Amino acid sequence: MGGEDSKPERFKTARLARLTIIKLLPSLGMGNLLVLGTMLVIGGVLPIALSVATGLLVGSVPGAVQGGLDSPTGRVLISALAAVSVTYLIQQVIGPVQGAVSETMGRRLDGKLRERVMRAVLRPVGIEHLEDSKLLDEISKARGVGPGQFTPGRAVAGLAGIASRFLQTLLFALLLAAFRWWLPAILVPIQLIVRRKGRKEYLKMVEIYSSQTHGLRRSDYLFGLGTRPENAKEARSFGLRDWLKEEYTSAFLPVIEAVWRKRAMSVWSVIPVGLVYWPAQLLTYVLIVQSAVRGEISVGQLTVFLIAVRGIAAVGQLSWDDLALEFGLASVPAVLELEKTTAPSKLSHGGKDPADLPREGIRFENVSFRYPGGSHDVYSGLNLFVPASSSLAIVGPNGAGKTTLVKLLCRLYDPTQGRITIDGIDLKDFEPQAWQMRVAAIFQDFVRYELSARDNIGLGALGFADEERLLEAARKSGAESLVQKLPKGWDTILSRRYTDGADLSGGEWQKVALARAILAASARPGILVLDEPTANLDVRAEAEIYERFLDLTRGLTTLLISHRFSTVRGASRICVIDEGRVIEHGTHDELILQRGKYAQMFSLQAARFVSESAGTTDD
Repeated sequence: MGGEDSKPERFKTARLARLTIIKLLPSLGMGNLLVLGTMLVIGGVLPIALSVATGLLVGSVPGAVQGGLDSPTGRVLISALAAVSVTYLIQQVIGPVQGAVSETMGRRLDGKLRERVMRAVLRPVGIEHLEDSKLLDEISKARGVGPGQFTPGRAVAGLAGIASRFLQTLLFALLLAAFRWWLPAILVPIQLIVRRKGRKEYLKMVEIYSSQTHGLRRSDYLFGLGTRPENAKEARSFGLRDWLKEEYTSAFLPVIEAVWRKRAMSVWSVIPVGLVYWPAQLLTYVLIVQSAVRGEISVGQLTVFLIAVRGIAAVGQLSWDDLALEFGLASVPAVLELEKTTAPSKLSHGGKDPADLPREGIRFENVSFRYPGGSHDVYSGLNLFVPASSSLAIVGPNGAGKTTLVKLLCRLYDPTQGRITIDGIDLKDFEPQAWQMRVAAIFQDFVRYELSARDNIGLGALGFADEERLLEAARKSGAESLVQKLPKGWDTILSRRYTDGADLSGGEWQKVALARAILAASARPGILVLDEPTANLDVRAEAEIYERFLDLTRGLTTLLISHRFSTVRGASRICVIDEGRVIEHGTHDELILQRGKYAQMFSLQAARFVSESAGTTDD
């Protein structure tokens, strides 16, 4: 019963996708749409003209043989032969033109829908939705469904081909009606039933692929692990090649097996339809041939009517056009669902302007927070005050929630309880994008953009990244010298996957990311967040950065997260977070005197460095 109940919904969804595509067609270029429509009409009429011309050609052969080419029948043969040749030639031209226009419109359609997907995904203020497995499945489906990931753009060509086929069927039905008016009235409905049955099976295939998106995402990930150069070292050094192949197969095989099972069932489901289709087809051929034998119709008419029967049958046979259409359309509901899901922002917000804030400071008031789907609170009643224009270092054990504090400040998430205020104003009352522009942050998992060195740093301050600012940010982060060594300097793509591109070491990448944050802070002074900003730097480079720390953060409200206690001493204040609370807060000297958690961690780390230094000296 469940399968039967889903049939109307299945066709309803496909119909909605069709209507969405049709509504978008004018936006793909009226000129293209006009050319495509013209090609469809011509492409639909040409097979009819070709069949009539072929009938005349075949019918005139006996007379031309007897009377010669100079006889009236011979001249008909020559004219028919010319008509067949010209019609065939036009068909050869129409096909590529229609394909080229369809492809152009398809690319534009894919571009528009990808833009809508990006707009939908970027619309929410925070990032909670990007950690939702169901929404990630929808994003994957929006990119393409089925074997080869058919996109809506490919559905345009399929829709054009099917429309042309329906026009041909109508015209062939009119031709056959000249023989027996009632034959098309029988054959056409039967072919439409056959088509509907086959299309239903296609839609079931689409459902299978759509329902297996999670498995396909995993198989794509595993495929990437085995083929991307950044993963190649570990795949070989850890002997993961066989494991990757097995894992990929185990993720992908269930999807394909479900398709195979459905195809096997589909073979049996079409047998009842064939029991009706083939006898009706055979009966029609018998009637036409009998009429020719009796002399009721000529040889030429026999040819035309037989071709007409075959032309009508074409509408019931599913082709690549149907595959491209049904699988291509399957992405459209995912796009619409994404827009629906992200339409209301997941984070409430007001419209106040945060310009020039904070002047007094940032306060976390009894803040509790739990990640969506999490089993425990990261924070439980956390209280913290960060004075404006000062620097605060945040330390604590792994998993204490140091980076989460920054995410809440950036409004990537909202507190589960409590609130964050800026000069006494709730963070939710500010216009979110304007507030996020006030926070210049470098996270420990910063992005390595496969763009030029100029863009990698300049993205920190779009519209403000002039040459002087770029150079100053690179100088402060220590990235200036490495940029000068690149093959094309600032215009070098930072990836070896591009011609004349170059990759960087971990420490060099960190300098570039730090320059990006410094540039952002200089362009829109407000809050600077440095989350493990020197984790990949060597000791000398790290020392150089922190020698300039006060210069880098002058006039800014700065939050510094670091595991290296030697680097946090220059901060105005230091707070220790553990088990979801601030357990210590003060200057370095004050915290050392307290002999608490900070002093203990500092002593342990200092002892380790002394030991390592002594070991190096002994060597």
